[in-house]
Amino acid sequence: MKIFKKTSIILVFLGIFFAVNAFADESSSRRKGRRHHGPPPEAYTACENLSAGDVAEFVSQRGETVTGICEQEGNRLVLRPDRSRKDSDAESVIASGKEQSSRQKGRRHHGPPLEAYTACEGMNAGDSAEFVNQRGDTVTGTCEQDGDRLVLRPDHGGYAVVDTGQSTCYDNNDVITCPLAGDAFFGQDVQYSGNHPSYVDNNDGTVTDNITGLMWQQSPDTDGDGVIDADDKITYDEAVAGARIQETGGYSDWRLPTIKELYSLIDFSGKDPSGYEGTDISGLIPFIDTAYFDFAYGDTDAGERIIDSQYASSNMYVGGELLFGVNFADGRIKGYGLQMPFGPGEKTFFVTYVRGNTEYGINDFIDNGDNTITDSATNLMWTQDDSVTGLNWQEALAWVAQKNAEQYFGYSDWRLPNVKELQSIVDYTRSPVTTNSAAIDPLFSATSITNEAGQADYPCYWSGTTHANWTDMSGAHGAYVAFGRTMGYMDGAWVDVHGAGAQRSDPKAGDPAVFPTGFGPQGDAIRIYNYVRCVRDVLDKDNKKCSRQICREHAAKQIIKGDLK
Repeated sequence: MKIFKKTSIILVFLGIFFAVNAFADESSSRRKGRRHHGPPPEAYTACENLSAGDVAEFVSQRGETVTGICEQEGNRLVLRPDRSRKDSDAESVIASGKEQSSRQKGRRHHGPPLEAYTACEGMNAGDSAEFVNQRGDTVTGTCEQDGDRLVLRPDHGGYAVVDTGQSTCYDNNDVITCPLAGDAFFGQDVQYSGNHPSYVDNNDGTVTDNITGLMWQQSPDTDGDGVIDADDKITYDEAVAGARIQETGGYSDWRLPTIKELYSLIDFSGKDPSGYEGTDISGLIPFIDTAYFDFAYGDTDAGERIIDSQYASSNMYVGGELLFGVNFADGRIKGYGLQMPFGPGEKTFFVTYVRGNTEYGINDFIDNGDNTITDSATNLMWTQDDSVTGLNWQEALAWVAQKNAEQYFGYSDWRLPNVKELQSIVDYTRSPVTTNSAAIDPLFSATSITNEAGQADYPCYWSGTTHANWTDMSGAHGAYVAFGRTMGYMDGAWVDVHGAGAQRSDPKAGDPAVFPTGFGPQGDAIRIYNYVRCVRDVLDKDNKKCSRQICREHAAKQIIKGDLK
């Protein structure tokens, strides 16, 4: 009965939304039951010959001017209304009692910004370029012909890895001044730039990610009562079924996100509250951007822990009955059982649905024939082999620095990947149980290990990202990704508690033997000596990050000529 109740509430709120939707032709017959399941044809026509991000307008069937932003939808662009401003005549503005700001009154952009043209000066069509927009975000794309000059067209498809958002350097315990090359702890996450997170609040219950091209539901308030609590959580089956009836923002193509799509939202400026027993959560920082997304910690009034803010993905673990999810309260990926681990009933999750860019999370690996693998989807190059031995976090950073000094495989700009880059190469269709391999494409080599249960297994790999926490030793844990089983000690035995592909964190230094039966309620195995797989950006001939097409072309050339930088 629960899902029918939720469905009824959702439909009531969607009815209210459609009463004011600029795309709807609001005749009385439509208000009584007819629903518009997509933008009108004018919304597509308005964006013809424009680029994603351009501002455009059209006249609706009731004569109103609708202004908005052109966004990618499948293989064409569509205008999404900018509901933050009203472009009807002055009388309607006065009648509504709303005063337009100076920005709303006349500022209208009808094409790419000037910076998009400046970025391509002196370049050729097909070259990669970038510029910093007025929000301070770096926009990367490809130079294309626009009349008699070139303009940068942003990359919106494919698999752009969003940066972690980490802005602080750490040693094995706490915040430090960022070290220089040659110093201890040099080469960590914050010392390399990535695709800085960039979102747009569409003012219709959705948020668009400018980096990934994905559109998200803004709130996990499933029951629509304006409060995010335990009542909003639903089972996995309910989450799958709920995607089919979602119409948030007027769209009907919502889906339950994959684990890679969901993880794109994680923000490592958060602080892990694990172990916090207070009641005041005002000083806690979640692992998601709350300037754009609604968020709540666990509902302690309903008996939940503060850290119980797990979001469901569509990925079941192939090696066991676990559902992968992201916990935006404590900053981890884990496989969760569909039944409550320490009590009766089915486990429930927060859900936020996604739409757009169905290519996201799909790798495009190329074996370069020189012990490196290029992923032209993410424009990252990886070492084919790993470090072959386990290292603590400081040793891992130093190992990469040493490899750069050695011109490892001909390059000196390797780095320890940030945790989102590292998670991008997980293959969630593989596992030690089902494929007798690590959870990674077979083009890669993964060192075999023996795990805590005495089983043949595969390692966890360090990232350069610190998993900060709320304590006085805020930098003591590093984030890693498990490409083999993620072990825990439960009921007197070691078992795979979270699955190959989980992202956890453990002390950066110390002796794992101090934890003979793991740590925490599920006896998580403590992995301090993890392995390393180096990464670097793929550059074109002008030492610029290449677009997916150019990246793949140059990777192909490298195999023949060795001319990829």
